[in-house]
Amino acid sequence: MVHTEKQQLRSDLLARRYQLSQTYVQSASFAIIRKLIDVIKWRDGLAVHVYQPMLEKNEVDTRPLLKYLRSVQQNVALYVASQDDRQPPGIQFDVVIVPMLGFDRARNRLGYGMGYYDKFLAQQKAAVSYGLCFAACEIGQGVPREPHDMRPDYIITEAQVIGF
Repeated sequence: MVHTEKQQLRSDLLARRYQLSQTYVQSASFAIIRKLIDVIKWRDGLAVHVYQPMLEKNEVDTRPLLKYLRSVQQNVALYVASQDDRQPPGIQFDVVIVPMLGFDRARNRLGYGMGYYDKFLAQQKAAVSYGLCFAACEIGQGVPREPHDMRPDYIITEAQVIGF
């Protein structure tokens, strides 16, 4: 039952995201990244895991964050995960940036259904995780949960930071 509910939500949320204009996606992504940069406690040697955005799926664009990390925060260890490179390296990260299709106020996230980030976050117990999503993808009735589902510590949208 939960699996079917999640599949329907995924379909609905992808359709909702595809309806967002490219101008909106870029401006909202920039606002999300600015909030993220402001809330992370930066320090030398911070190990950061960032996803490479699937722009064709209108994901929050993390490229401005990558540019910031490579130019301003040069003393952080950066790992960029692409959709082709889903195996996490065997290190513990301090910060994990997580893509999301949708979320609710309780910080439950809905991903693409492959379980990658649920498994990865379960391995990264010491990391602080930040889920990035557009406010338009908030699920008012809540995300159906399963025992293996992992919540990010914080969710950042263009409108707010949930979890602080």
